[in-house]
This record gives sequence, structure tokens and C-alpha cells, in this order.
Amino acid sequence: MNKIAFLSYINRSGSTFLLNKLSNYKNIFVSLEAEILIKLLLNKPNEKFSVGTKNKLKLLFKKDQHFKYWNIHENNISQLSHDLTNFQTFNHLINQYKTNVKPKANYIIFKGNDLFNFYNEIHENDIKDYNIKFLSIIRDPRAIFLSQKNTKFQNKSLNTNPLITSNQWNWFINNINNNKIHLIKYENLINDFKNEFDQILEYLQIKNEKSDELKSLSKIIPNNFKQIHKRIDKNPDTSRINVWQNELNKNIIYIIQKNTKNNLKKMDYEFKEIKHNKSIAFILKSYYMFLIFCRLNKY
Repeated sequence: MNKIAFLSYINRSGSTFLLNKLSNYKNIFVSLEAEILIKLLLNKPNEKFSVGTKNKLKLLFKKDQHFKYWNIHENNISQLSHDLTNFQTFNHLINQYKTNVKPKANYIIFKGNDLFNFYNEIHENDIKDYNIKFLSIIRDPRAIFLSQKNTKFQNKSLNTNPLITSNQWNWFINNINNNKIHLIKYENLINDFKNEFDQILEYLQIKNEKSDELKSLSKIIPNNFKQIHKRIDKNPDTSRINVWQNELNKNIIYIIQKNTKNNLKKMDYEFKEIKHNKSIAFILKSYYMFLIFCRLNKY
């Protein structure tokens, strides 16, 4: 039976960089992102697979361009039994996807922004039977926001509101207090890549054997997403870890730090003493709160 690992993350935390490195191993298949499957199947993993969910999946795989890379057809979904649980259905689909793309792999890694409900709901028996592993990657929220602000998709920044990043980061940190989760710190991964990466391989119980197949994540990622992940094949660059200190406005740094102070300390991130303008910081924070309240900023 194929093993499966789940990686939770916040966008621009280094998850794609990590998974691309893992996908270079001949026995590892890394799935493209599919957040909708978390909503349809993994948020209630122990419920029976319903007719309604089957119909939604049929429509999804037929019309959503994202899923054309899975090469799973309507007939494949029609044949799925309603005796399966939602998780068993997900496992069937992800294994079929793996077989279509990298058939020799025996380890699947699937990532998603919101996997914590799944982590908490999945039965212990399923964890053992399917040999499930749980990973989470974190990064300094100030660096995350800078990357979100600087990264363009369809000519728009991924996010320009530091309160959204702060709130997401706090929510994420508050949910990783789970002894099932292997926590990866982006900064450690970049500063000491070999040691950190070897620890991940050891946790996943994967032999250190690189692949001779051209099936790494960077080779199968859709072209329209490559503009987001320009450094996916680059080597770790330690000079980029603290670039936020010079490139972010001091008032923005203050806002992020004020909102994430407790969790920064909890995760051993340094709290910087910032010479900010209190009046400007207050006005900016009020403005960002207004954008969220009016739903003018979404991420």
C-alpha cells in the first residue's frame, strides 16, 4: 500500500520549495494543490461518500482546468462505491493520480492550507492502516508578508494587507499544537538544508535515493503557476531570510509584530525594536481593518 503524508502551510512559507526537493526522489510523488478536495472530502474524512459529493467531483474533474493534469475521467468517479468513507475516496483518487503521473512511486505527499480539521478528525486506525504522516512548515510572518506583497499572480500581488497575514499566521500557529505533526521551520531548512532535510526523510522513513525520472514538481507544475514559484529549482539562499528587515516599511513591521507578538516568542522568532511613527501606524492599522471589515481585501 502507498504511504501518504500531508503538509499544511501558509502561502509563501517555502512549501513548494520543500516539496520540489522531495519530488526528486524516485519513490515520492508530490500532488499539485487541490484545496477543493479538502473541503469536499478531508474536512469530514470519516463520513460516508455521498451521492451529492460524487456529483460535485464529477463536475469538478470535468470542468476545472486544474484537474486536467490528474487525468481522471467521469467514469472513474462514477465507479466509486458509496461504502467508502470520504478519506478512502480521497485516497483512491490521489493514488490514481499518482499512477497516472509517477507510477513507480510508493509515497504520496499532498499539501493544503487548511488541513488541521482533517488532522484532528481522521481516525487513529486510518493513520495506522494508511501509514499517514503529518507535516507543517512555518516561516517568519514578516518574511511571509513581504513575499506575498512582492509576488504577482495575474498582475496582482497575492496580498497587500499585513493584518491578513498576521491573522492567518496566528491561526496557523495556534493549530499546530498537535503531537502528530512534524514541524519544519523554513529558516532552519534554508540555513542548514542537509541536516533539516535528512530529518524530514527520517521522519517519513524514506531512503536517500534520488530519482532518475523527470517527474519532479517543477516539471509538472502548470505554466500559469510558475510565475509564483520562480525560485523553485534554486538552491537555498540564506541572504533572503532577513531581507524583510530592509524592505518592509517600519510601520508595517510594527503592525505585524504587535499582532503576532505572543506567537513570535512561542516560535522563537526575534521581536525587533522598531522606530515607528505611532500615529501613522495607527492610521494604517485602522485602514487595513476597514478593508477587511468591508471585505475589500481577500486572500
